[in-house]
Amino acid sequence: MRHAAAVLITAAVTVLTLTNSTTARAVGSAFNGPQAIGVLAGAGLLGGITCWTVELANAESRFDDAPRVIRDDDYERTGWYAGAKVVAATEFLDEAEEEKTIEEFFDPFNVRFKMNSNPTSASVSFHGGRRCNTRFSVELQFDWIDDFGGKIISTDPDPDVVTNNVKFSPIVVTTNLKLYLLTGRFQPYGLVGVGLIAIDATTTSVIGVQTHQTTGLLAVRFGGGLDFYLTRSWVLSAQADYVYSATDIETLDIFNVGFGVSYRY
Repeated sequence: MRHAAAVLITAAVTVLTLTNSTTARAVGSAFNGPQAIGVLAGAGLLGGITCWTVELANAESRFDDAPRVIRDDDYERTGWYAGAKVVAATEFLDEAEEEKTIEEFFDPFNVRFKMNSNPTSASVSFHGGRRCNTRFSVELQFDWIDDFGGKIISTDPDPDVVTNNVKFSPIVVTTNLKLYLLTGRFQPYGLVGVGLIAIDATTTSVIGVQTHQTTGLLAVRFGGGLDFYLTRSWVLSAQADYVYSATDIETLDIFNVGFGVSYRY
């Protein structure tokens, strides 16, 4: 338990350092695109090495060579798992910052940006990883989020005339570290992750002209959830997490609440 807590705390401190505003301004566009993918790959490699090291340490601590007895209630065992969730995703886009970007693009026209009334959209989340010991696991999580959008409104010469519709299509991929607070049939957990958020923005004018812009950014994920074991292998899951764009060059954050199922191998 102490080892797992130490790993999770270390990861959380690292992620908080990355999200510090001074750090974010310093890296700026350095985390735009391929560099964010590098962070994701590095986090996955570090997580894998940590998981492997923890399992080796646990194996060396055993003094008997007797075969392990498989129990129906062996919910805390090590091993691989995979699963999926249906998620309601609420997007938080800074309209003022988005408006600055749009004003630069549409210069010299006077425009403003307004989000659509419902910022919540459907999402599908997939996850898979390895339980390294009774309290600790490493996983990769992939979120596909349905489109949400807003409108570009002209203020000159005629006020409040919609000139373009904007559609955002985010994808989030993070490497997560999970700490399980209990090891029985009910297993609440906390998690912290780091990775990439990719946003495809499609702008459609009132006359049908479309433009596309794709942005890749460093993202971090904080959250928690509950696993409930129906059987030794099948698990029902509920999770809530917050995805934060960790640089100053983008203003999109996402809050997810999801329910799904996992399979333990």
